[in-house]
Amino acid sequence: MEGMTHWSVDDREWYTFRWSPSEGYQAMLQQLSDDEKGVGLPAEYVPATMFYGFVNGRIVGRLHLRHRLNDALAVRGGHIGYAVAPPYRGRGYACEILKLGIQEAKSAGVGEPGLGVKTRLLLTCADLNVGSWKVIERCRGNLESVFDDEKTGERVRRYWIEHP
Repeated sequence: MEGMTHWSVDDREWYTFRWSPSEGYQAMLQQLSDDEKGVGLPAEYVPATMFYGFVNGRIVGRLHLRHRLNDALAVRGGHIGYAVAPPYRGRGYACEILKLGIQEAKSAGVGEPGLGVKTRLLLTCADLNVGSWKVIERCRGNLESVFDDEKTGERVRRYWIEHP
């Protein structure tokens, strides 16, 4: 729960997605476990595993590995979403978290069919989030397109990362 204090109240969804202030730590852990198993998910969600990155016993960021795509995630969101807590940005943690997430996706068989025997993962980010798209590109992300999100009007970058 200490890790959540690094996020503003408006940004706490980046930390846990479905946590509520009225819930305690055990309830949050149960929610994350249920989400991974696909238990009690809202219709717009897919089963997903949340990973947290620790440095010296402190959470520096998180990665959300979605086990499959739905129609909305196929446009924006993709297989992997990641975030680094504001005090820890600019230290290379995002790249490490994403690299480990790609390995986890491969181990779990997550991804879409690519060319030959490769599997590919979809990642998206806001065009204005230069730090995020530079991380994706450092981790072998291939830019497919830049488009305007129909819901928000925000410019979005769409990437694919292949793994054998």
